[in-house]
Amino acid sequence: MYRYLLTAVLVFFSTADLSAQAQSADYPSFPKMDVDYLHLDLQLKVSEDLLVEGNALYKIEALRGGLDSLSLDASGIEVQQLEWNGEERDYRMKDDRLVVLLPGAWGANDEAELRVIYRTSPEFGLHVDSSGTIWASLLPGSVRHWLPAFDHPRNTLTTDVRIVYPSGKQVVMNGSSSDSEVENVDFQSLRFTTEFPLAVTTLSFAIGDFEQSRTTVGRHQLYLHSHNGILSEDQRGVLLELAYNTFRSAENHTGSGFPWRTLHIVVLEDDRGETKNYGTGILYLYHNRGNLEGQLKRGVASQWFGIQLREEQWSDAAAIRLLQTWLNRDLSVDGDSGDKQYPESEDIKKRAGFSDSTGIYAVFSPYMELKWKNYYQSEQAGDLRDAVSRTAPLILSQKTGVINWYDFAHLVYEQTGQPFLTAPEPRVISEQETEESYHYTATFTLDEAERTLRMIFNAENRSSDELIPAIATEMTRQDTVRHELAFTGQTDEIVMNVNPAIENLKLSITGDASVRLDIQKPFMFWIYQLRNDEDPAAREKAARNLREFADNPDLQLALLDFLSDETYPGVQAEIIRTLSAVVGGAFGTEQLFLDRYRSESPTVVQQAIVESLAGYEGNEQVISRLQQILVQSEDEKLKEQAAHSLGAVTEANRFRNIIESLQSREEVRPVIPFLLNQLAGKGEAEAAVEIAEFFLSADHAYKLRSGALDVLLAYDRSAIHWEQRIPALLDDSDPRIRFEAAAGLQYFPDDTRRNLIENRLLNEYDVRVRQRLSQYLSE
Repeated sequence: MYRYLLTAVLVFFSTADLSAQAQSADYPSFPKMDVDYLHLDLQLKVSEDLLVEGNALYKIEALRGGLDSLSLDASGIEVQQLEWNGEERDYRMKDDRLVVLLPGAWGANDEAELRVIYRTSPEFGLHVDSSGTIWASLLPGSVRHWLPAFDHPRNTLTTDVRIVYPSGKQVVMNGSSSDSEVENVDFQSLRFTTEFPLAVTTLSFAIGDFEQSRTTVGRHQLYLHSHNGILSEDQRGVLLELAYNTFRSAENHTGSGFPWRTLHIVVLEDDRGETKNYGTGILYLYHNRGNLEGQLKRGVASQWFGIQLREEQWSDAAAIRLLQTWLNRDLSVDGDSGDKQYPESEDIKKRAGFSDSTGIYAVFSPYMELKWKNYYQSEQAGDLRDAVSRTAPLILSQKTGVINWYDFAHLVYEQTGQPFLTAPEPRVISEQETEESYHYTATFTLDEAERTLRMIFNAENRSSDELIPAIATEMTRQDTVRHELAFTGQTDEIVMNVNPAIENLKLSITGDASVRLDIQKPFMFWIYQLRNDEDPAAREKAARNLREFADNPDLQLALLDFLSDETYPGVQAEIIRTLSAVVGGAFGTEQLFLDRYRSESPTVVQQAIVESLAGYEGNEQVISRLQQILVQSEDEKLKEQAAHSLGAVTEANRFRNIIESLQSREEVRPVIPFLLNQLAGKGEAEAAVEIAEFFLSADHAYKLRSGALDVLLAYDRSAIHWEQRIPALLDDSDPRIRFEAAAGLQYFPDDTRRNLIENRLLNEYDVRVRQRLSQYLSE
């Protein structure tokens, strides 16, 4: 059987105790491989409470003679029976490893069968979310928590798995599925097989309420499994078509066919802090990250660079990240621009210390995707970019399996003669580094008697030493006239003769300079622009800038007139905001906004109206309408704005009563933390803490739990309270909750805190959480 040449170099690896094993963040380089694991037959039963019962049969071959024992990674696994070639054998557990005592010396190339019957309730390696969906983590060292295995990227084998799962659910796993069976009233099973070897570290499965769609690409099957109700039928169709097109494009671009018969795409609600989202023939898309199309495209491409060719250690994954970036950037797929990124959603930004921190897990985080792309297209990466483009298909065709930066640099050097001995450290290039940028304010003053217009330019950041060319377009009812001009320095002034019938003047920058230009115009210029400009963006700007003239007595009627004629939603929204600034919450004017609120209106218009209602303190109609919006709207941002406006118009006691009456409504749950922060800001911190406590339960979605925890951390400093709640939080199945809850340790007495942390570290395998807990040991 073909084996990697590098496996001839053996490095012994062991861990001293459970605590040290829990801290192991990465796979060892060049592990000691005494055995070649050829094939795995596995029956795996997974219960809803994460009880795992397995019967694993390995077909193995000795790589050297004289073996009297072998060992498997088996963290927290209870072995019930062990067999060697069908006969029971002795074994022992040491440092989270299963040591098998062999019957006498075992010779090189000898084959045998090793069976392990076991059970476990993993504290790491499996996730279950608030909807009951279960799936297997792809973080380093995860597999050993639900399967005794030589858990390393160099261990490749074929698999035949029958997975037993709760009746009424659906199951997904690496490989092609067949032979569905009903086990009993509570469980059913499905078989998954792989015909080509896969790395044991890329094994994963998911069990949940999934809707399934399928398409065919040649001899391959592409399946889309989405959590029930999370996607519409049209959305599933778009994703499946994109998967098909990306699949074909990747095959053509790499010159390498997809090696597995089946690709499963699983759409889940929440990422649970996972960073790498792909295994062999399986990839996960996370709804909370947004941009499912971008996630899908990168996930499909990773089957070439990431699975066929993969890193041995996450800490040395630079070559894989670079090759992924090359393929993702160069793929041309209909329906995806190729330039989409994971959005830096508020959730990702907020959890930057967890998801995107420096450290081993960050290597495959959404933020690192942006950094690699930014680096790859920068000028400083030009030579490397050219070398990668020339050698990437060849590197893939060599089928080296695992690759580190040295391997990659050696192959590139052989083909191009270019030495890239050090892996790059990609970073986001700032705007100042990519291009020169300036920010100027231009103030226009019209002198009708002199028939002149004075333009004063002021630099708001740094000033330009070069002339910045611009075009001034003078507008009258009958004509337009273009004037070429230029400005420079910290302050500059230009006086221009104009037509006495001038209605507006627009200014635009020409040339290559990157200049942001804010313009302050006379009142009537903005009125003309709002009424007549064909560009919706220009009308939006006019409506927004008219707020500077909110005290003009003629503006309210003009805005109402414009609003009745305007059809573009963005312009309507800015007119509404300016109208709000004009009326200033005056009694009776609330009807201007209440009468215009329609649930079928564009969201941007609804948002502007809800913002405007914040000016009517104590108004019962407004309070009632905002509560309706909180319950009835399906847009979370609109709910948040309604919560903000409701807090602004409602006194503290009334606001608390409203929250208590609405907190049981499922529709309001997404904005409960937002409401509680406002309640605390009104002087009702104790009430906010009391309500937040209820939403810490694992029965709720992560975002709600996290928001409730934020409220508690901000407003509850009671040592007694934290001593009561934090042990359960540090045992929570969601690593993000454990990570965030660690901040509550600051309220503990030193000795109590140290004892709690040391006990927790014995069974904490998530490196990010370990690092966070360890911070509080030294404080």
